[in-house]
Amino acid sequence: DNILVEVGDCSPSTLSHLSNEESAILKRAKEAWDEVNARGGASAEELARTVFVQHSEPCTWRRFGEASPSRPKVVVGRTMTERAVVDPTWVECCKRVDEVWVPTEWHRGVFAAAGVPLEQIYAMPEAIDSDFFQPRAGATHAEATTEEQHSKEFSKSEDPIEESSEQAPRLALLSVFKWEHRKGWDVLLDAYWAAFSAHDDVVLRLRTFVPSWEVGPSNITLRLEQHASMLGPNRIAAWRAGLGAAGALMPRKLSQLPAV
Repeated sequence: DNILVEVGDCSPSTLSHLSNEESAILKRAKEAWDEVNARGGASAEELARTVFVQHSEPCTWRRFGEASPSRPKVVVGRTMTERAVVDPTWVECCKRVDEVWVPTEWHRGVFAAAGVPLEQIYAMPEAIDSDFFQPRAGATHAEATTEEQHSKEFSKSEDPIEESSEQAPRLALLSVFKWEHRKGWDVLLDAYWAAFSAHDDVVLRLRTFVPSWEVGPSNITLRLEQHASMLGPNRIAAWRAGLGAAGALMPRKLSQLPAV
């Protein structure tokens, strides 16, 4: 069977953060997708042996008629959600595909509870390059050097955060996510700033970026400063449950808060 993946454009910057092998695979998938579109779609013979995979929210998945000659052999919709309840419109849109791929068994249960047939849902864990991401102690010198170089390249950004020359904090926390509302960055910051004070030997490190569809500044530091100055309900509740319970006033400047 032929695997056809609906692939969008990746910037040279994004591709540079990937390993050579990953970048090459992504380029080949994009070229295959563009080639099919350039000639007006796949032939009936190709479709009869094609597994078509698309990743997005269910109601943006392509519609294929059940008996249409333009319908691939297998139509797959890959999606995910942070919600414990799936919107009924998503359930209806899942009928567009033969298989629904989700990243975890938890997601499988959530979609099934909402009404998507369990036999249609497959838990497909997100892939990881186990040759690259491995314990440093078990890597050869050459592998460790490659890993270190890759890390340095990935750390480059338009909004760099300077590394302090002071001794590393006793407690360092890490969170990796896209800076969009559904990821709960506001809940994370509110809880962190309520649990610690600026005097604590702690830092929260964020590996994040602002995607193009998010409204507002792309500068992460500016967004942190804006949120620090706000008195949203989540932050007030978290503060009252934490340090605010002792009567301390809630700081509203980034410099007055635990380090991020």
